[in-house]
Amino acid sequence: MAGAAALMPELPLRREWHTLPDGTHLSLLTGGPATGEPVVLLHGGGTDHAWLSWGEVLPTLLASGYRVIAPDMPGYGQSPPAAWPSTRPNLSRALAQLLEELKLSSPVLVGISMGGSLALAQALEHPASVRALVLVGSYGLAQWSPYHQLAVGLARLPTGTGGAHTWLARSPLLVRALLSTFIYNHVALTPQLVAEVQQALTNPATAHAFAQFQRDEIQPAGLRTDFRGRLPELQLPVLLVHGDRDVGVPLASAQEAAQRIPEAELQIFGGAGHWTQRDQPGRFTYELLRFLGRLAI
Repeated sequence: MAGAAALMPELPLRREWHTLPDGTHLSLLTGGPATGEPVVLLHGGGTDHAWLSWGEVLPTLLASGYRVIAPDMPGYGQSPPAAWPSTRPNLSRALAQLLEELKLSSPVLVGISMGGSLALAQALEHPASVRALVLVGSYGLAQWSPYHQLAVGLARLPTGTGGAHTWLARSPLLVRALLSTFIYNHVALTPQLVAEVQQALTNPATAHAFAQFQRDEIQPAGLRTDFRGRLPELQLPVLLVHGDRDVGVPLASAQEAAQRIPEAELQIFGGAGHWTQRDQPGRFTYELLRFLGRLAI
């Protein structure tokens, strides 16, 4: 994580390590006052990790006095792989254990894509432990993935996503081409971001963890994690953020979710893709701080 190493000294951030009861080791980026309102940032799948997803958001949250916790899930970023398969239910159990052991007082969970499904699971299974949710291009809100049957076949290739990661990591031009399907604001496609993603693509543990996640989730009959039927159970404020050009998680899934969640607010980012907080970081941090400020009233 060379890019993070270059920037983190400029921020009041610490890298801490936490060991779960089953021996799983987690790397956490933490910062802000101990008395600050806790905000937990959950990264997505693919090549993602805490800094890669939230590096543009962390400075504003810290400057605003929030206590920030951003874990790398097992196999992602600096966290080593777990002894168990990297499925959504297993990741959810790990998150629940982490939040319980950190003794956070009803944090706000902010999750993108895969991280959104972990935030949703936490709020549904442990409702007293969560103050509010921010779901960014969230997984877990649909029955099917785009081009579902093709995705079923790709998820079951012997190499999983590892072969694609190795191939893409060969060239920054390939990485930039990949990112251009997630980020439509070309100003945001900086050489630094391309280098950070290229570095993340070389982590075999991440490729293995995400391949396990995909094989378990993408089933012929549909996606295994589909919380649509339980969304009316959410009795807390929920901000849904979605790019209208998101090709990974269609906007319609967030629009349907906003109709099912009692206290939902949907912010649609015109011209943004799946990685909304990287695509339009200024607007994203504005909407996030506005939502967090509303909770304090």
